[in-house]
Amino acid sequence: MKNLSVNFDYTFSFTNDMRKINGGTIYAYDMFATAPFSNFTNIYGLAHNMAEQSSQYTLQNIFKGYATYMFDIEKQHNFKLMAGFDAETREAFSHYSERQKLYNEKYPEIALAYGNQFSFNSLYSYHNDFAAAGVFGRINYDYLQRYLFEFNLRYDGSSRFPVGKKWAFFPSFSAGWRASEEKFMDWAKPALTNLKLRGSWGTIGNQDVAAYSYLSIMLHKTRVG
Repeated sequence: MKNLSVNFDYTFSFTNDMRKINGGTIYAYDMFATAPFSNFTNIYGLAHNMAEQSSQYTLQNIFKGYATYMFDIEKQHNFKLMAGFDAETREAFSHYSERQKLYNEKYPEIALAYGNQFSFNSLYSYHNDFAAAGVFGRINYDYLQRYLFEFNLRYDGSSRFPVGKKWAFFPSFSAGWRASEEKFMDWAKPALTNLKLRGSWGTIGNQDVAAYSYLSIMLHKTRVG
């Protein structure tokens, strides 16, 4: 179809990483002791006698598609219509494991340790699911490329917010005037080729918040007495 263009874009990404730290015991003279050369000790203690490992991955899908159609009426009224849809999903997962007191420091494995074991680390223990989608449209109009109008409307949704507040409308509007196209500005050409005044108003969403931040994590306790 003449003056119609359709665009699709899809991006897939997957990252996978693993981290492993092998500990053990380190004996040395304690130079901060009163008699340093008589104090040969394990300077790191139990915290270093361990095996630690973590694994994480991020899976992401991004899709965007939109169509644009342009037409004019009597070569004076110019229109440009655009409508589209975009969507994104992302999953990030990380697992952490640690166990202290190795049976044999030559084999620093979690299965070959017998001490305390931990499965949480603030940097390496998480699972976040994220999804966002939106539809959008735009109408551009100009008269003789002199008077310009644009209207945008988005309807976006994000999983970062609770049920009932995931979706919202975000409109915007702008108007412009190319004063350089007026006949009374001919005197300024060719030194001044484009003089445009423009004003706009609009709203836009913000989902830059931590995952699950809308959930309450305060513990409920009943006080007796």
